[in-house]
Amino acid sequence: MKEAVERIGVLSVFENGEVRPLKFKWAGRVHTIKKILYKWVTREGAYPVYHFSVLTGTDDDYQLHLDSLRMTWTISGGLDTGMTDGQ
Repeated sequence: MKEAVERIGVLSVFENGEVRPLKFKWAGRVHTIKKILYKWVTREGAYPVYHFSVLTGTDDDYQLHLDSLRMTWTISGGLDTGMTDGQ
């Protein structure tokens, strides 16, 4: 596993002044979000970046990030890159 950040597509809803991710496409699959485990906000200059720790329907956990300046979503964490230690 290697720490990585990748852009992804996310289906989300915006209501009552908040954003909530519902599904995301990554690694050729659509992942349905079963539960938001934790959410927090950081700043990139004047713009908020929204972070979500989520649990999918297959009980896998991921961290998703919405950059409100660029309106792009990314996924981060120990993403399997197919590399072994030392490569």
